[in-house]
Amino acid sequence: MSIVRVLTAFLFVLLGCSLVEAVETSQKVLNAAESEQNMFLGHKHHPSFDEACACCHYFEPSASECFAMDCGDGSGMYCWSPSGGAQGCTTAQMEGTCSLATL
Repeated sequence: MSIVRVLTAFLFVLLGCSLVEAVETSQKVLNAAESEQNMFLGHKHHPSFDEACACCHYFEPSASECFAMDCGDGSGMYCWSPSGGAQGCTTAQMEGTCSLATL
């Protein structure tokens, strides 16, 4: 059991849960966090602006707009967002190929 799981379970015990409830609850919390992290990773580190736009459209098909930008971490890769804060994607870019769609 990792130190994070032990500490999370201990926290729930302190809050009045049984040890079994604490372990089960901490596992659910960690699974949710891991799922959220995996979803976030779809936003990161695409080799081109065009692919970031395509992946935005792939992961957020109901979004009417997509935006992409340099990830800002020195990797030279591109990230995306369906809610702005970056350069807008064209329809052609959004309809491009997202390599993550084939994984």
